[in-house]
Amino acid sequence: MVPEKKTINITQPSNFTGKVHKYYLYANTNQTFFKNKFTVNLGLGWYYIDNSDFNTKNGIKGDPYISYLSASTNLSYTNLFNKNINISAWMEISNQNNGNSTTNKANIFHNISVTKIFPKTQMEVSLQLMNIFQRPNYDATTYNQQGFVRSASTWDWYGASISFVKRFGNQKVKENTKTDVEKNGGGGK
Repeated sequence: MVPEKKTINITQPSNFTGKVHKYYLYANTNQTFFKNKFTVNLGLGWYYIDNSDFNTKNGIKGDPYISYLSASTNLSYTNLFNKNINISAWMEISNQNNGNSTTNKANIFHNISVTKIFPKTQMEVSLQLMNIFQRPNYDATTYNQQGFVRSASTWDWYGASISFVKRFGNQKVKENTKTDVEKNGGGGK
Protein backbone atom coordinates (compact mmCIF):
# COMPACT_ATOMS: atom_id res chain seq x y z
CA MET A 1 0.00 0.00 0.00
CA VAL A 2 1.39 3.38 -1.04
CA PRO A 3 1.11 6.15 1.60
CA GLU A 4 -1.22 8.97 0.62
CA LYS A 5 0.55 12.21 -0.27
CA LYS A 6 -0.93 15.49 0.93
CA THR A 7 -0.39 18.66 -0.99
CA ILE A 8 -0.51 22.04 0.73
CA ASN A 9 -0.67 25.16 -1.38
CA ILE A 10 0.74 28.36 0.07
CA THR A 11 0.03 31.71 -1.53
CA GLN A 12 2.52 34.41 -0.75
CA PRO A 13 2.53 37.85 -2.36
CA SER A 14 5.79 38.90 -3.92
CA ASN A 15 7.70 41.82 -2.49
CA PHE A 16 7.36 45.19 -4.13
CA THR A 17 10.39 46.65 -5.86
CA GLY A 18 11.50 50.26 -6.09
CA LYS A 19 12.68 52.92 -3.72
CA VAL A 20 10.77 55.04 -1.21
CA HIS A 21 12.57 58.11 0.09
CA LYS A 22 11.48 59.61 3.40
CA TYR A 23 12.61 62.99 4.69
CA TYR A 24 11.58 64.87 7.78
CA LEU A 25 12.34 67.97 9.82
CA TYR A 26 11.45 68.00 13.49
CA ALA A 27 11.63 70.81 16.04
CA ASN A 28 11.22 70.36 19.77
CA THR A 29 11.17 72.79 22.68
CA ASN A 30 10.94 72.37 26.43
CA GLN A 31 9.98 75.41 28.51
CA THR A 32 9.31 75.88 32.22
CA PHE A 33 7.20 78.54 33.92
CA PHE A 34 6.08 79.56 37.43
CA LYS A 35 9.35 78.69 39.19
CA ASN A 36 9.69 75.39 37.28
CA LYS A 37 6.26 74.13 38.38
CA PHE A 38 4.70 74.24 34.90
CA THR A 39 6.51 72.46 32.07
CA VAL A 40 5.58 72.59 28.40
CA ASN A 41 7.18 70.26 25.86
CA LEU A 42 6.13 70.79 22.26
CA GLY A 43 7.29 69.02 19.10
CA LEU A 44 6.33 69.68 15.50
CA GLY A 45 7.47 67.71 12.48
CA TRP A 46 7.14 68.01 8.71
CA TYR A 47 7.37 64.74 6.80
CA TYR A 48 7.87 64.21 3.06
CA ILE A 49 7.66 60.83 1.32
CA ASP A 50 8.76 60.34 -2.31
CA ASN A 51 6.98 57.24 -3.67
CA SER A 52 7.54 58.06 -7.37
CA ASP A 53 10.10 55.30 -8.09
CA PHE A 54 8.14 52.74 -6.05
CA ASN A 55 4.84 53.59 -7.77
CA THR A 56 6.35 53.56 -11.29
CA LYS A 57 8.13 50.19 -10.90
CA ASN A 58 5.03 48.54 -9.44
CA GLY A 59 2.33 50.11 -11.61
CA ILE A 60 0.66 51.77 -8.62
CA LYS A 61 -1.49 54.86 -9.13
CA GLY A 62 -1.14 56.20 -5.57
CA ASP A 63 0.20 59.62 -4.67
CA PRO A 64 3.84 59.86 -5.81
CA TYR A 65 4.62 62.54 -3.19
CA ILE A 66 3.12 62.73 0.30
CA SER A 67 3.65 65.67 2.67
CA TYR A 68 2.16 66.03 6.16
CA LEU A 69 2.62 67.51 9.64
CA SER A 70 2.80 65.67 12.94
CA ALA A 71 2.86 67.15 16.45
CA SER A 72 2.98 66.20 20.11
CA THR A 73 2.85 68.03 23.42
CA ASN A 74 3.37 67.16 27.05
CA LEU A 75 2.14 69.56 29.75
CA SER A 76 2.71 69.10 33.47
CA TYR A 77 2.12 71.11 36.62
CA THR A 78 3.71 70.10 39.92
CA ASN A 79 2.23 70.92 43.34
CA LEU A 80 -0.85 72.74 42.05
CA PHE A 81 -2.10 75.39 44.54
CA ASN A 82 0.60 74.08 46.94
CA LYS A 83 -1.75 71.15 47.68
CA ASN A 84 0.54 68.29 46.52
CA ILE A 85 -1.46 67.80 43.32
CA ASN A 86 0.42 66.91 40.14
CA ILE A 87 -1.33 67.19 36.77
CA SER A 88 -0.01 66.08 33.42
CA ALA A 89 -1.44 65.80 29.91
CA TRP A 90 -0.01 64.34 26.71
CA MET A 91 -1.37 64.58 23.17
CA GLU A 92 -0.09 63.50 19.77
CA ILE A 93 -1.42 64.01 16.26
CA SER A 94 -0.02 61.44 13.85
CA ASN A 95 -0.65 59.93 10.42
CA GLN A 96 -0.37 56.40 9.04
CA ASN A 97 1.39 57.41 5.82
CA ASN A 98 3.82 54.66 4.91
CA GLY A 99 4.98 53.36 1.54
CA ASN A 100 1.88 52.66 -0.54
CA SER A 101 -0.60 53.65 2.22
CA THR A 102 -1.99 57.17 2.60
CA THR A 103 -3.83 58.51 5.64
CA ASN A 104 -7.42 59.68 5.18
CA LYS A 105 -7.85 60.90 8.77
CA ALA A 106 -5.18 61.92 11.27
CA ASN A 107 -4.97 60.05 14.55
CA ILE A 108 -5.14 61.84 17.91
CA PHE A 109 -3.83 60.12 21.03
CA HIS A 110 -4.19 61.75 24.45
CA ASN A 111 -3.65 60.96 28.11
CA ILE A 112 -4.55 63.01 31.22
CA SER A 113 -3.30 62.18 34.70
CA VAL A 114 -3.93 63.71 38.14
CA THR A 115 -2.05 62.59 41.26
CA LYS A 116 -2.73 63.71 44.83
CA ILE A 117 0.06 63.09 47.34
CA PHE A 118 -0.65 62.77 51.08
CA PRO A 119 2.75 63.22 52.80
CA LYS A 120 1.58 62.49 56.37
CA THR A 121 0.06 59.12 55.55
CA GLN A 122 2.58 58.39 52.75
CA MET A 123 -0.28 57.75 50.32
CA GLU A 124 -0.79 58.67 46.65
CA VAL A 125 -3.99 58.52 44.63
CA SER A 126 -3.79 58.77 40.83
CA LEU A 127 -6.50 59.06 38.19
CA GLN A 128 -5.54 58.48 34.57
CA LEU A 129 -7.80 59.05 31.54
CA MET A 130 -6.71 57.61 28.18
CA ASN A 131 -8.20 58.69 24.83
CA ILE A 132 -11.54 59.66 26.39
CA PHE A 133 -12.38 62.55 24.04
CA GLN A 134 -11.70 60.68 20.79
CA ARG A 135 -11.00 57.01 20.13
CA PRO A 136 -7.82 56.28 18.16
CA ASN A 137 -8.49 55.15 14.61
CA TYR A 138 -6.95 53.69 11.51
CA ASP A 139 -8.23 55.18 8.26
CA ALA A 140 -5.93 54.76 5.28
CA THR A 141 -6.01 53.91 1.59
CA THR A 142 -3.55 51.26 0.41
CA TYR A 143 -2.68 51.22 -3.29
CA ASN A 144 -1.69 48.11 -5.29
CA GLN A 145 -1.51 47.06 -8.95
CA GLN A 146 -5.26 46.35 -9.13
CA GLY A 147 -6.33 49.71 -7.65
CA PHE A 148 -6.75 50.55 -3.99
CA VAL A 149 -8.34 49.38 -0.75
CA ARG A 150 -9.57 51.71 1.98
CA SER A 151 -9.44 50.39 5.53
CA ALA A 152 -11.10 52.21 8.42
CA SER A 153 -11.44 51.08 12.01
CA THR A 154 -11.76 52.55 15.50
CA TRP A 155 -9.55 51.07 18.19
CA ASP A 156 -10.75 50.15 21.67
CA TRP A 157 -7.77 51.89 23.17
CA TYR A 158 -9.40 54.11 25.77
CA GLY A 159 -10.39 54.06 29.41
CA ALA A 160 -9.73 55.26 32.91
CA SER A 161 -7.73 53.91 35.80
CA ILE A 162 -7.36 54.83 39.43
CA SER A 163 -4.49 53.68 41.60
CA PHE A 164 -3.70 53.91 45.30
CA VAL A 165 -0.14 53.72 46.57
CA LYS A 166 0.77 53.31 50.26
CA ARG A 167 4.40 53.61 51.30
CA PHE A 168 5.76 51.74 54.30
CA GLY A 169 8.92 51.93 56.39
CA ASN A 170 11.28 54.90 56.35
CA GLN A 171 10.29 56.05 52.88
CA LYS A 172 8.92 59.52 52.38
CA VAL A 173 6.82 60.66 49.44
CA LYS A 174 9.22 62.74 47.39
CA GLU A 175 8.43 65.25 44.70
CA ASN A 176 8.58 63.43 41.38
CA THR A 177 11.01 64.64 38.74
CA LYS A 178 9.03 62.80 36.04
CA THR A 179 5.40 63.38 35.22
CA ASP A 180 2.89 60.53 35.33
CA VAL A 181 2.66 60.58 31.55
CA GLU A 182 6.43 60.16 31.23
CA LYS A 183 6.38 57.26 33.71
CA ASN A 184 3.60 55.60 31.73
CA GLY A 185 5.29 56.00 28.38
CA GLY A 186 2.99 58.70 27.09
CA GLY A 187 0.16 56.37 26.13
CA GLY A 188 1.78 54.84 23.14
CA LYS A 189 2.49 55.64 19.37
